[in-house]
Amino acid sequence: MLGKNRQWIRIRAICLCWVLIISGLGLSSCSNRLQTSQLFDQKERVNKTAPASKLFEVDPPEVIQQLRRGLERYSPQVAILSPKNDEVLKDTNVNVRVDVTNLPVFKDEKLKLGPHINLILDDRLISEIYNIYKPISLENLSKGTHTLRIFASTPWGESFKNEGAYAQINFSIQKKTDDKVPDLSKPLLTYNSPQGEYGAEPIALDFYLSNNISGDKAKIADYQIRVNLDNDSFIIDSWQPFYLKGFSQGKHSVELELVDSEGKSVNNVFNKVVKEFTYQPNGQDSLSKILRGEISAEVAGTIVDPNYQPPQPPPAVPSTIDTTPAKSTSTDKEKETSEPTEKTTPETTKPKSTTKLEETESSPKIEAEKTDLSKPASEETLETSEETKETSQETDSAELEKSKEAEKTEKN
Repeated sequence: MLGKNRQWIRIRAICLCWVLIISGLGLSSCSNRLQTSQLFDQKERVNKTAPASKLFEVDPPEVIQQLRRGLERYSPQVAILSPKNDEVLKDTNVNVRVDVTNLPVFKDEKLKLGPHINLILDDRLISEIYNIYKPISLENLSKGTHTLRIFASTPWGESFKNEGAYAQINFSIQKKTDDKVPDLSKPLLTYNSPQGEYGAEPIALDFYLSNNISGDKAKIADYQIRVNLDNDSFIIDSWQPFYLKGFSQGKHSVELELVDSEGKSVNNVFNKVVKEFTYQPNGQDSLSKILRGEISAEVAGTIVDPNYQPPQPPPAVPSTIDTTPAKSTSTDKEKETSEPTEKTTPETTKPKSTTKLEETESSPKIEAEKTDLSKPASEETLETSEETKETSQETDSAELEKSKEAEKTEKN
């Protein structure tokens, strides 16, 4: 009996050892996960435990940092004018009107970028609004309650974080439901980027937090964002855009979830969002060129200020023409070949000079011949003139005789 007890004690001791070993491994893995979640306290804030990961955080591009200064004086205030909060509509087509103050909303004609308003219906980005005076039409909406959210955005896609830069309402089509209605007593996550297609790195990861915590740093510090980006998992512990590099070409998947300081999910509608985006390098759109530094802040100033005039290039100075003869670089062989041409030139020109001399010498003879021929003509003209004089005298004498005879007849 005692032997059996000793064997049982040994078995229990062995089992206890295995339990301690397994629990030690579990604590070690938890410690690793904790370190991974705290990587955003360092410069590189991406989980490096995944061997395939190449993502790392970088500072915003220099051009964007300069352009940010042009928007620092603005504190946009946005509002949804229609539909009204808690309004029940019969028509499935709805016109949305928004209002914005303390921010110019426009799109630069050349670069196709500018401060704008993002409009989100439930969990989908519907439109980027650059003209607040034109209503946005939402068509064929499903029956039930919907959540409409808007927030002000920079030309390069960062959400403004000030109090009042975000607004939300709920409206219903034909009837009210509860499945898409956020709890206003709990923080709400609104996903911003990345989404769509990008043609350059770095790519910004951005979001907005609302419901009694926006603008309150003390309350924001109680919450974090858990991120799953492809094969990477990490925690964001501050409310600001994060620029990431190292993306492979093609499609990517990203999941954002709002959690508390202990890592527990904050249960509210839309607080866990999954989006896809595409990265195609060498994009030729304006944003891609700005991210790569191909468009300077001086040129891109037109996307933050509608009255900005980019600096004009200085007038071109006319280039001076050097009239000094160029030094001869011909070789001795070229000089030898050029000498015969110089000798042949006078020989070819000699006949031309002799003909000119012959022509000038012959010209007096021709004039003499012409004058000789002109002499008889002058003599003939003299003879004709004398004959005309004689005939005129004869006619005059005849007329006198006739007049005398006429006088005699009148006397008789």
